[in-house]
Amino acid sequence: MSRRSLLITAVLIFSLVCIHSAVSYTSAAIGNGVELTITDPYHGLVSFVACSSGSLDIKQGESNDVLIVTNNLGQGIYNLKATISSCHPRSVRDYLSLGSLYPDSLAPGKRSVVTLSAADDCPVGPVTLTVALEAEFDGGSARVLADLSVTVVEGQLTLLPGDDGFTASWNGGDSPDGTVILYRYRPVDGQEGDWTGWQEINGASLGETLPGYYEYKAVLGKTESEVISRYVEPPAEPEDIEVLDADASADGGESGGEESTAENETEK
Repeated sequence: MSRRSLLITAVLIFSLVCIHSAVSYTSAAIGNGVELTITDPYHGLVSFVACSSGSLDIKQGESNDVLIVTNNLGQGIYNLKATISSCHPRSVRDYLSLGSLYPDSLAPGKRSVVTLSAADDCPVGPVTLTVALEAEFDGGSARVLADLSVTVVEGQLTLLPGDDGFTASWNGGDSPDGTVILYRYRPVDGQEGDWTGWQEINGASLGETLPGYYEYKAVLGKTESEVISRYVEPPAEPEDIEVLDADASADGGESGGEESTAENETEK
């Protein structure tokens, strides 16, 4: 083989090595096992994107799918784990949690989702998150960041009246611990400013011991149900009953007797 052929062969081998290195960094297939951050979550070989291009709504006390992981590598990835890297406002961080990915390993071309949960008492409003995805594969690991905008909205707290009392429903299911049912009272002849303060119902009793107006609501943290109103009528007053005078009745009886006797004597 001539020197020219050897030179061309060397250049080709060097080029292939360079290309392989570039592809390796793009795909995060690093032979020495170092950790790599992929900067393009949309087109990277481990894709990590939000389920929606806009803000996602999540109710207090519920979970929603928020992020999609796609394996575009030519090999499987495993030990997938998502964590909240940053949160604004920071005060909301402790009220939000990410679910475990299922499945936590993906074959080439497969997808998985990340769920976000908001606590029952999570403050409502817009939240901006940065979520970090970590994954392992044969020969290395990858770390991908994705920005996420969510809006926490109030859960649905519903007060349900019954024959003997009230129960509360939270997002269509059982109400969580910490839910209380309150009532207040206004007399029949009272004005709008005569309402008592809100107080907790004792047990299952409705608390309707006096005639007047009653209002009820369920409360969970800062979330309140719609108010239910009731009116308890005063007891009916007894009807007037005519009472006969006993003396008059007696006199009438005696007079009648005398008249009857006189008539009998006349007939004789």
